[in-house]
Amino acid sequence: MILYQVFFKLIFTGLSRREILEAYSKYAESKENVHGKKIRRSLVKPIWNIFFGEPNGKQFRLQLENNLKKYQTEGGTIRDIIMESTRCISDDIFDSKESVQEELLRKASKQ
Repeated sequence: MILYQVFFKLIFTGLSRREILEAYSKYAESKENVHGKKIRRSLVKPIWNIFFGEPNGKQFRLQLENNLKKYQTEGGTIRDIIMESTRCISDDIFDSKESVQEELLRKASKQ
């Protein structure tokens, strides 16, 4: 529950998704340092749908899943998993300053 609170506080700040994921990655690394790799899946749950409805949003989720498996056996940090998964997202979407909250509300109202 606390993971979601941290993530949603970041969403309401008006940061770009890149800034949100970089800040969340630092937080996730601090938690991973305390609890170990066993909590990685729990750490990525809050960011799973950050690119929902965007081009390559599904590809991001697939990459996230693949990187969780890949880095389970290889070295690397939770930040590596998250940031490597974003390679399929265009810089325009990743760096957009449009409030993620506003965008999510706009998309929800269309449905």
